[in-house]
Amino acid sequence: MRGALLLLLLLSTLAGGCATPDDDRHSPLAAAQRVLAIDFGPQAFGRRLDGLQRAPGALAGEVRRTASLWAELPAVEPELARASVARQRLGDLAGREAARRPDAAADVARLPQRWTQDLVEALANAPYVLGLHRRPLGERDDRQHRTDPDDQRPEATLWQRIARRLRLTP
Repeated sequence: MRGALLLLLLLSTLAGGCATPDDDRHSPLAAAQRVLAIDFGPQAFGRRLDGLQRAPGALAGEVRRTASLWAELPAVEPELARASVARQRLGDLAGREAARRPDAAADVARLPQRWTQDLVEALANAPYVLGLHRRPLGERDDRQHRTDPDDQRPEATLWQRIARRLRLTP
């Protein structure tokens, strides 16, 4: 459904752009026509035709490239064998290290608890780090900073305080 609506919009824009008088070069419709002419004009049709004529040759080149890739596959097999040997050696090394240091397994088992504790501490400190303990735009003229306890003038609004900070008011 969206594709059909987009196609109708495109066709109406092109049709409207063709009906635009020459002296109205700065209208939005003429601008859309110029932009769409890049992809849908007669020159674009020629470019597409050239691309279609070159497609069989490009496809044949890709097939040749794929064939050369399959020809190189036997050279990759020794590398795969070396990778499996390396994985086996790594397993042996890990087994020897675990036998040498039996306390290392307990340290690894405690890692999730340590990470959880760090996460809890970070969440507890988040309001302080974000500065949520302070009032936004706290200034000297807020009610809590007034020197006269009987002063009942209304507090400045947020926009008045921002304007004063940007020096937009006298």
